[in-house]
Amino acid sequence: MKDITVRLRTEGEINSDNESSSINESSLDSDLEYETPISSAEYNEESIKIATYLTTLKKLKGISALEFRRFKREALKYEVYRRKLWRLLTKGIPIKLIVDKEKMRAQILRDVHN
Repeated sequence: MKDITVRLRTEGEINSDNESSSINESSLDSDLEYETPISSAEYNEESIKIATYLTTLKKLKGISALEFRRFKREALKYEVYRRKLWRLLTKGIPIKLIVDKEKMRAQILRDVHN
């Protein structure tokens, strides 16, 4: 996950610093040495962006205020718990584990039916 977060920051999709603080690239790498939000092997890039936003609360770079507002509204429907991305409950629909990879979905279905 660290490498994807660094790549998103270098590509300019995630702000890596605030205007009031000066952070260089080497301190950026040391800041990322925390428990990664979710596994890149299990989730697609959009889910990783949501998890990264939820754990860092950094605005995605290069998007308009309107696009960020839409992204934030969608991202706030999720939470990261124990390195998994979960869809929060809404009006009678329970909390759901997000599974992006087709192989994992198929494995879950096989396990449930066996």
